Amino acid sequence: MKKLIVCLLSVLVLLSLFAGCGPDEPGEVTPGETGKEDADFESIEDPMERLKAMIEAAGWPDGSIEFVVCNGVGGGSDQMARAVANCVNALDVGFNINVNNRTGSSGMIGAAYVAARPDDTSLLLAQNGGEFGNWISFPDFGVSKEKFKPVAIVAIDTACLVVRSDSGFETMDDLVNYSLEHPGEIVFGGTNSNLSMDAIMYDRMVEQTGMQTEFVPFEGGGDVSTALLGGPITAAWQNPSEVAAYIESGDFRCIAMGSETRHEDYPDIPTAIEQGYPDVYFSLYRGVLAPENMPDEYIDILALAIEIGSQSETFQHDYIDANTVTYYFGGPEEMAEEMDYYEALFEEIIAKSEAA
Repeated sequence: MKKLIVCLLSVLVLLSLFAGCGPDEPGEVTPGETGKEDADFESIEDPMERLKAMIEAAGWPDGSIEFVVCNGVGGGSDQMARAVANCVNALDVGFNINVNNRTGSSGMIGAAYVAARPDDTSLLLAQNGGEFGNWISFPDFGVSKEKFKPVAIVAIDTACLVVRSDSGFETMDDLVNYSLEHPGEIVFGGTNSNLSMDAIMYDRMVEQTGMQTEFVPFEGGGDVSTALLGGPITAAWQNPSEVAAYIESGDFRCIAMGSETRHEDYPDIPTAIEQGYPDVYFSLYRGVLAPENMPDEYIDILALAIEIGSQSETFQHDYIDANTVTYYFGGPEEMAEEMDYYEALFEEIIAKSEAA
């Protein structure tokens, strides 16, 4: 009799456990409650098969995702976003990414649009490390690092130091020494913001070397190149994509790269660090952010889709090679670390500028 009672109790316990495993309501499935969230996706060796399994388990994405770009069509962020969208859409895994340029107020309009929609799972934001300068400078827009979740880094942008080929300057030492011997004769050009990459590189170079030069601001990189070609300025730190044609034509000479290691497209050009200027370097990541409440399993899906797509020949040719940027993929955790670094960096730059 005791054995029968024990068996009956055991059956009742098992039935109650099975009953507690189902969804609250028939057919109701919410993110993280698919019953598949504990699946060992990492054991699926093929990345595409793993991605499909993750999408099926999450039941997302199931439509279009708006990829917001804060700047105009044709700019660096726009080109990156469109390349990412194209390569992910080409995977044909049931959803599409559509780029939408929401411009204005130095890029703050687009960033604020995404920041104000923390629960939207159909939004992404194109972002680069340099945008922290505006986020910090314009707090009234309500944009901050905490308003987003990092998804992925896809490229690294840097600067190169260019002079006219007929200038006689072949190394950084040539330029620095001439400046020290002829104060005020060397004139640098750059874009009209003390938070731009070229201005930061210039400031770091002057701070380390004690060069006595002038800095002339221009509206954009194209204007800087024109000024260098025509003669009003002597040198400039510019994005490689802005001066690649001039270097190839022989009009400009690149005498240093501003990255920590040599640029793969210019392996023969030494970095400023290699030439004895350890503090003269700066690079910017280009990546993708999501609204702050995007579920982690969705972030993982997006990161994997972008990683797969960015390794395609189309992405490498049409974006990486065409824009002379360095391909680098970093997932959510790595992008979070980069965001912490650049936020602290621009806080320091802005504080120093305000104290001057």
